Amino acid sequence: MTRLSQIGEWETIRRVQKILGSPKIPAPHKLLVGPGDDTAVVNFTTPSRLAFTTDTLVEGTHFRLDWMRRHFSEKEVWQGLGWKAMAVNLSDLAAMGGARPILALLTFGGRGDISVDTVENVARGISKLTRNLGFSVVGGDTIRSDKTIISITLVGEIVTHNPVLRSGAKKGDLLGCTGPLGLSMAGMELLQRESILSSKEAKFLANCHIRPVPKLKEGEILGNVDIFSTSMLDTSDDLRTSLEILFRQSAVGIECDLSQTLIHPALSWFCKKNGALPYDYILNGGEDYQLLFTVPASNAEKVLKKIPGAYIFGKITDKKNGIRLLDNGKAMRIKNERFKHF
Repeated sequence: MTRLSQIGEWETIRRVQKILGSPKIPAPHKLLVGPGDDTAVVNFTTPSRLAFTTDTLVEGTHFRLDWMRRHFSEKEVWQGLGWKAMAVNLSDLAAMGGARPILALLTFGGRGDISVDTVENVARGISKLTRNLGFSVVGGDTIRSDKTIISITLVGEIVTHNPVLRSGAKKGDLLGCTGPLGLSMAGMELLQRESILSSKEAKFLANCHIRPVPKLKEGEILGNVDIFSTSMLDTSDDLRTSLEILFRQSAVGIECDLSQTLIHPALSWFCKKNGALPYDYILNGGEDYQLLFTVPASNAEKVLKKIPGAYIFGKITDKKNGIRLLDNGKAMRIKNERFKHF
């Protein structure tokens, strides 16, 4: 097994670049200088509304290798982490209401004794998304680190009429989501607890955790003028935190009824098997990377027709009402079991 310390930084970069392919960015923008120099140089056409985002996966905080290695091969583990590192950034673009990726920068940190295969598999996971979506990693950095770090900065272009912000929800709007919540948290717990993922439900949930699918198409639909989503954010955080962000940034009240959410059959299976309640996972999960959105009531039916799996489960009210969580119209008592960044 060849280790990074044996081949050095430049050979590592060369091998990663070979896997990622010749750098290219979507027309009409032009990449003037790609990987290998002090910076990448890009000629962006104007007018162009660019969107910038960055996200980082840190070993021990965002993933546990010991859990993943119980269920997946080394190749699957590292390709999954490469995929996820890029997917979470693409999800941020999706939440702006329609943005196409243009280019990315990658920083990888690891111990000197980490294998070259590991870094190459991270690159392969990333390339599965970049090649499919027609953009490239055009530069980055490699560093020595006691923990594995995968950090990506992504630049995209707003393609709909206007970016959809977290601050635009208005009284009378309806609250919706593009798909089921709680799956990633259930998948993470399966990776932690189980010695083997024997059922199709368990494998599905684990995959939801390590390979989230960014909702770029759904974001563009919600950002188009015929839908006119008034606010949007992705569910990288749990639902409760997402509602608090919407409450704070839009200065509105929120009422949502969890009985109107979509409970995925795999989550029902998991909760029945473990004596748990689906609502706890829907509320306290996170990393599902669905889109939480508000739309004028008159446009809600259009959303449901254009985005299979989307659902409406709440409404926007006066700010003085705060956030009300209901179950079939009755107020809920809930636990506080959320992930905290700090």
